[in-house]
Amino acid sequence: MQAAGRYVETDITPDGAQEMSTLLLQANGDTLDFAGMEREAPHAVHHWRSTDGGDSWTEQPVAWSGQIYPMRCAAAADGTLYVYGEATGGGEPDGQGEKALWRAAPGGEAERVQGSGWPDLSASSVWELKMLPGDRLLLSWMAENDGPLVMVEGQPQTGSLTPQVLLLDKDGNPAADTSGLQMELFGNRFTGNADQLFAVDSRGGVCAVPLSGALSSLNGQTLDGYQAGVLAADAAGNLYYPTDDGISRASAGGNLREVVLESGQYSFGDPMNGLEQLAVAENGDFYTALVGADGSSRLCRIRFDASLSSQPSGRLEVYSLYDSYTVRAAISAFRAVSPDTLVEWQPALDADATAQQKEDALRALNARLAAGDGPDVLILDGIDLDALAGKGALEELSGLVDTGGLLPAVAKGMQTEEGLFAVPARFSMPVLLLEQGEKEQFSNWDSILALAESQPAQVTIDPAQPFGGLSKDSQPALRLENMDQLTGLLCNLYGSRLLTDSGLDRDTALRLFEDGARLARVYFTGENDGEASAALSAGGNGSQAGMSVDGGASFSFSSGQTRIGYADLTEFTPLGNTALRGVPVEAVPLPGTQAGVWTPRVLAGISAASQQKELAAQFIQTMLGEQVQNYTLGDGLPVLESGFANAWQRRMEEVQNYDGRKNVLADPLALAGALDQPLLLPDLLTGTLADCLEKCRTGEFTPRQAADELEKQMQLYFAEQG
Repeated sequence: MQAAGRYVETDITPDGAQEMSTLLLQANGDTLDFAGMEREAPHAVHHWRSTDGGDSWTEQPVAWSGQIYPMRCAAAADGTLYVYGEATGGGEPDGQGEKALWRAAPGGEAERVQGSGWPDLSASSVWELKMLPGDRLLLSWMAENDGPLVMVEGQPQTGSLTPQVLLLDKDGNPAADTSGLQMELFGNRFTGNADQLFAVDSRGGVCAVPLSGALSSLNGQTLDGYQAGVLAADAAGNLYYPTDDGISRASAGGNLREVVLESGQYSFGDPMNGLEQLAVAENGDFYTALVGADGSSRLCRIRFDASLSSQPSGRLEVYSLYDSYTVRAAISAFRAVSPDTLVEWQPALDADATAQQKEDALRALNARLAAGDGPDVLILDGIDLDALAGKGALEELSGLVDTGGLLPAVAKGMQTEEGLFAVPARFSMPVLLLEQGEKEQFSNWDSILALAESQPAQVTIDPAQPFGGLSKDSQPALRLENMDQLTGLLCNLYGSRLLTDSGLDRDTALRLFEDGARLARVYFTGENDGEASAALSAGGNGSQAGMSVDGGASFSFSSGQTRIGYADLTEFTPLGNTALRGVPVEAVPLPGTQAGVWTPRVLAGISAASQQKELAAQFIQTMLGEQVQNYTLGDGLPVLESGFANAWQRRMEEVQNYDGRKNVLADPLALAGALDQPLLLPDLLTGTLADCLEKCRTGEFTPRQAADELEKQMQLYFAEQG
């Protein structure tokens, strides 16, 4: 008999709070406190209270609103607010106003809390401010010693920071002895209940401090999967914290964890939402404060409803080899489309899975498909699309999925004579970044190769001026961070010509390995297994100059450290960052590629064995909809035409410097309009190619021997495919 009951999420955001920054989420007894701050000056503060779990709210008067810019906030049982912030007098915070801990009764003015045991926070940065049961105020802060902290080249020149923590009652008296806690710089998180204060270090180690005043002692508990994020405790001493698979619970003093809320079923698991605060009420309700990709705020209640069945009435299985932020976002968005459908999805492999593990996973999937028991939706990244379609394992999508709003190249690029068997939810396209006027000089690949061989491969960057730039005659041509990036570059260059109807094009393969050997000699000499680029070094350690969220290959160009930038665009960050170059910059297709090469990503299809093809098609349609496509998530560019344009506009709005913005001449819409040829290479080809390139780098293979090996492996592959 199926167990009854399941958790149900409800949006309980107070009216008007959606456009505010969240300051406070606190569950104390049967009272729920929520506070937000308006984003524009004078940054008015709003405080709401609820005694029915957020079904209704009463806004509390905040007389000091707009006079203090709050950074941390906590509420006492009677509604008194404790605020750490800067006095601004109604303007923007500039660091010059008085910083202090303030206290304000409902409707009353804020007064500075001082004297007794209250610490002086005027020269400190408060890390956490929380109210524990019994009106015990937790303060965690970084105290400056010996004057203000001044950093030069990553090292403190004057002053120092010391982490501090106190638990105080309303009069400033110590409520627990915290002197024995082993504090980390910005590493500890705190929570508690009526009996204990819990301190968790960056590795998940727990220290429980009894509120009786006894000395703190490590209890040996470690939070499995801890990510140094939000933290909450219930009355029994169970700890709750986010993990990759949801909100987990560690029982009091125990090391085993249980996932109580699976991330795929609730809004906090959507990768476009950030989980800012978490609270657990005495009745077992969970509250999550979220911030969306557009900056909007949401407050959600997750409550157990015993009247419901333990599982929704519908079930849809999604299969992928690897994790995917786009799939996560689609699952979250699909809840609004089909709230009574449980989407079951568990990636088959970890990101670091071995080739043997992947082979085993594919063998198991093929066995299911052959038995007519396949998943409903297949995410085909890393899976041979042509092989599955050829076996009849994939449903034809033309009558099921509407591709009308997609970029034209995406809508038509996956269509074959036999039909449409998969649609990408993301894609990437290779580009070069060049200063205006240099497009003709580097209009062919041979000119780039020649520059790479003539320019120095290694330069030393002054770490004090990482954006200073180099003269053109001293700039390396490119930055290649590792052999994987070199392999990707060469696949983009030659991949569309490698395979023909009759097999491997040997001349193209030979040219690929010849170019790879030339570049490897420039950038990857020595015994480093091709893992470290020789293009740049910073202060002798090679670890700083090119680091960026968009990768060193493009960011090094944007910061003036290389002549040419290369990016296989999966997001718009590399294009926006060209504003840093200081001169007008263009983005052009990678010279030498077949016109309009692009790579499908998050490729979705429907199993021919699925018994609910229309529901599966709804899920894919959700992946292609605005809620998912209006943002980039790092795993590819949006395929929805309007989403592509919106994401690019949003990235340009983030370029604050207007002069720098004028220098960004890249036109992604024009680049996308020129796309034509989707690049889908079998894993065997790319894997063998990477192995052979590495052997060319070490001298074990000549380019001709590498081409021989690739040809042999592809002959075996085509023989198996029939």
